[in-house]
Amino acid sequence: MTDWLSLLRRNDHKAIAQALIDEAEGLDLPYLREEPWGAISEMPTLSILELDTLPGMCGGGGYYDHRSRTIYLHPSGRRRNNFTLLHELGHYVQRRHSEWSMVLLDDVHEGMRRKVEEAVSDHFAAAILLSACEDLDLDPFVTSPALVASVLFSNSMASRSAALRHVGDVLRHGAKWVLAVADLEGRVIYAQCTYDQFPPKKGMVQPGFSRLAEEARDGLVRRAFSEGMVYQGGRELHEMKAEAVLDFEGTHVFVALTPIHRFGQGKIERVWHSCSNHGCETEDFAPDALTEWCTGTCREPKCPTCGRCRCGGRSGAHQCPNCWIEVTAYEAAHNLHEC
Repeated sequence: MTDWLSLLRRNDHKAIAQALIDEAEGLDLPYLREEPWGAISEMPTLSILELDTLPGMCGGGGYYDHRSRTIYLHPSGRRRNNFTLLHELGHYVQRRHSEWSMVLLDDVHEGMRRKVEEAVSDHFAAAILLSACEDLDLDPFVTSPALVASVLFSNSMASRSAALRHVGDVLRHGAKWVLAVADLEGRVIYAQCTYDQFPPKKGMVQPGFSRLAEEARDGLVRRAFSEGMVYQGGRELHEMKAEAVLDFEGTHVFVALTPIHRFGQGKIERVWHSCSNHGCETEDFAPDALTEWCTGTCREPKCPTCGRCRCGGRSGAHQCPNCWIEVTAYEAAHNLHEC
């Protein structure tokens, strides 16, 4: 018999999700893994309805309405839809499980209840989508997590984030890794840490990840991560080594960083950059979450005052050779600038 309260007190959302799956009746797990839409559509007590727009309070790609027992889905990519459908199925299963639903109602503060339900549903979806991969040997997870995440993404119906989350759950407190998936420009889509370090902020551009993505076009990359991982407040994480591999679509890169030193955590440093525009009032600056990064040659931060980077300034802007002030292309072409 599952001790739901004990699992809740340990915040073991993964074990709660697995227990719900084990105890649920009528779940065709292979069918749900291969074709979530078809499997859920055939459940007599649950329905799916697509909507072009979802309520403002809905932060994801869908939501479950327990009153009508309906999953409302905003159409997206197939993999994203799969995860969303199974995530919402997790809400349905939680509501229908008499013991777990009572623990949620009686032992979880109202302000935390939604967060617990969301966490359990995330693990519920990931456990179903990646259940075929559970027999993988643990060693590849520890030694090559980025590669494993890319393989899970290509060999399952899970999204990139779900695949990376699964790898992180396996490694948590067992190995030191900063895990992330980013687009080819280095913009973080999802990230987490398996030890006491901070992951990169979602949506923030990591120039080092962009360089890794370029190098990964030729195959798996393993090297010292000399670029450093940028944090929101202008600090960078150094003394790390990186593994990177592109997904099978070639549109995103899986990145795994681990400390160079066996007992290390990585070293956080505050890094300052000098503005290359001699006419700018800002001499030195530290990047933050609002900083724009060059996507050209230097891949370094642009000055927050004039917008110039080290390799050539802003697009469409020209620099006066006498006063170093940047002028627009129109001003330069028509000799409108006066020093």
